[in-house]
This record gives sequence, C-alpha cells and structure tokens, in this order.
Amino acid sequence: MLSTSENLITMAVATSKVCYTFESVWTPSATFTSAVTELDSEISEVQLFQQLQSQSTKGLTIVKKEIRLTSAVAAVIIAQGIVNYAYDKKLTDLLSNATISKTKINKGRDSKALDTLKYLLALAQDNVAALKDYGITDTQVTDFESLIGKYELAIPAPRVLRVKIKNATSQIKVVCKSISETLKFRLDAGMEQFRISHPDFYNEYFNARIIIDLKGPSTGIKGNVEDKVSTLKLRNAKITLVEIDSTRKSTKTGHYSFKKLEPGIYTMKVEVEGYEDLIINNITVNAGYLTALNLQMNKIEMQTNLAA
Repeated sequence: MLSTSENLITMAVATSKVCYTFESVWTPSATFTSAVTELDSEISEVQLFQQLQSQSTKGLTIVKKEIRLTSAVAAVIIAQGIVNYAYDKKLTDLLSNATISKTKINKGRDSKALDTLKYLLALAQDNVAALKDYGITDTQVTDFESLIGKYELAIPAPRVLRVKIKNATSQIKVVCKSISETLKFRLDAGMEQFRISHPDFYNEYFNARIIIDLKGPSTGIKGNVEDKVSTLKLRNAKITLVEIDSTRKSTKTGHYSFKKLEPGIYTMKVEVEGYEDLIINNITVNAGYLTALNLQMNKIEMQTNLAA
C-alpha cells in the first residue's frame, strides 16, 4: 500500500479514537454522529482491502505445485496399469497412448499437464472394468479424477488472487478519497460547534487530524557543526548515531542531516580534527519532525612549554 494511504488511514483511526473518547459530547448532534458512523464504516472497509492486499500468491502457488506432483504420481500408477493391460491384450494404440511419464506431467505449462491428466483419466474410465485385473481399482480412478479436479481449480488461483490484490489497491485509493472528504467536509466542519463549549475535544481532534509520515524524510535530525567560540562552520565532521551505527559527514557549509529515522531516543557522537569529541545523549526524534540540533565544538588547546 502507498505510504500516503497508510498515513491517511493511521490518522483517520487516531481521529476516530479521539471522537470516541469524547463520545458523550457529540452524541446529541445527529449530524456529527452520522459523520462519525460514516468514518468508521470507511475505515472498516479500507482495513478489509488492506488485509486482502497483504495476502501473497506464494502459498497458492505452492499448493498448486503439490497437487500437480501428487496427481503425477497417481497418473503414473494408473498409466502403468493401462500399459500392462494393453500389452497383455495386444492393444497397440492403447499401449502407445498410455505410455506417459511423470516427467511429461511435471514439466511444462499447467494447461498442458492438465490436458495430459484428463486424457489419461479418460483412458482409465473407458477401461475401468478390465483394469481391476491389473491392480487399478474403481476407487483409484475416482480419487485420480478428484485430484485432477483440485488441480484444475488450483491452476487459476494465484492469478485470481493477483487480480484481487490489484483491485484492492485501487479500491483503497477510492476509499481514502472518501475518508478525506468525510473528515474535511463533515467532521472538521462539525467540530466548530465544540470550539468554545469543549475546547479539549476540539484541540485533541485537530491534533489527531495531522497526517504524520511515520517513516518519511521528515522524521530525523538536522543541524550545523560549528566552532563554539567563533561559530565558524566546520566541514568533514564525523557525526554518528550510536544506536544504529549510522554516520554522516558535514558539508562544506557545516550542515548535516539524518532522515527517514525511526522515532525514538538517540545518542550522537561528533568527531572533528582539532576539536574535542562531543557526545550528546537522549536526543528525541518524533514522527513527522526533523529535530534541529546545532553541534558546537570545543577546540583542543595546544600546550606550549616556554624555556626559563
């Protein structure tokens, strides 16, 4: 799912939670109640599409492959019975037609493998009474037919799921547009009635309405490296975030930045030639914000020995 949609849905869920925290405030308003109900319905709908979108075709592909292999094993057993019968009765055409290897079934396109299995099934069904004397029972033929049916259903399953996932992605965009309109034209507008009477609800609502890019470029740390006394900008400073072992070098204008960070608490180590190392602890990075942090470096004082 697109990150813009993820962020919008996260914001919508947060907004809904705020509304229910103050449920007693807005329930007397039929219009606002209707808007909250509509938002909840849209959130539920988009979450269902999210669940579908998160599915993988890998499992269906594996199941299809396993059924094909099982069908191939059963096919070889039945084919051998038909071959034995045809050879014994000097049925040349049947002998030729029933000589099918497992490799022929396991290789190639699913459609061709399915045609081969169905053809072999037809041969078995045409000779089912005679095959009993050659170790092939009615039950085996019936089970073989069942396997072929399962294989036929399994063949299109991955493709069908891919189409559903694609459609879910499109529907998420549609529902997200509807969520944006419900928030903007119904809930936001409806909040004005609570601005004076319930300022806590009003403020918390609009705080929740801020879309935060949880892992976007706006989550991180930025600033300049400079001489503490002269404020001269320092280039090629080595700045390291200890927790994630990530390092940057300051530019010729002394600027540095760490973007796309996970929200959290960080420790920074700064190293510049000719300056004391600087360690800064407990740097807070909030989602959706670039924490501004200028790094002021102390020069290493040179000790000079004067002759008496």
